[in-house]
Amino acid sequence: MTKSFLPLLGTDPARKGIPGRIVNISSAGGKIAGPFTGAYSASKFGLEGFSESLRRELMLFGIDVIIIGPGTVVTPIWQKSDAGVSARFRDTPFTEALAKFERYAEEEGANGFPAEVIAEVVCRALTSSRPKVRYAVVPHRLKNWIIPQLIPMRTLDRLVARFMGIRRIK
Repeated sequence: MTKSFLPLLGTDPARKGIPGRIVNISSAGGKIAGPFTGAYSASKFGLEGFSESLRRELMLFGIDVIIIGPGTVVTPIWQKSDAGVSARFRDTPFTEALAKFERYAEEEGANGFPAEVIAEVVCRALTSSRPKVRYAVVPHRLKNWIIPQLIPMRTLDRLVARFMGIRRIK
């Protein structure tokens, strides 16, 4: 899709006007991966890397690439999740942690940002004279975004494990 639109955004030398912008929607999970979200986070980490590389490649044409990284957004996806995952893993070391994860995801899904908040940030990214490279739109920003990026990764690992009830098997 990106390749198809590049001539319209400014790679075509015959095009007149200011170059366009590309806005990719990633996720907070593209920078900070939680337990049980490996496949999702891998796709978002990939999108982050693609966007960063593309931004540097397209500087030649003045085309900017901006990442929007939302945290939890109130959408129907939370009602469509595979409820009962913890029941399928009953009698495994993951039972307690998965049950806690399900409760956490349900609560976060009900208390995230409305989609309109993300739309406003996309609009800002498209219209700002000097847009940021990345917009992190995260509820409870200090707790869910700033602190996790400032503390050592091993410390974050231990905190997340404690919160999720992940205990080492003896």
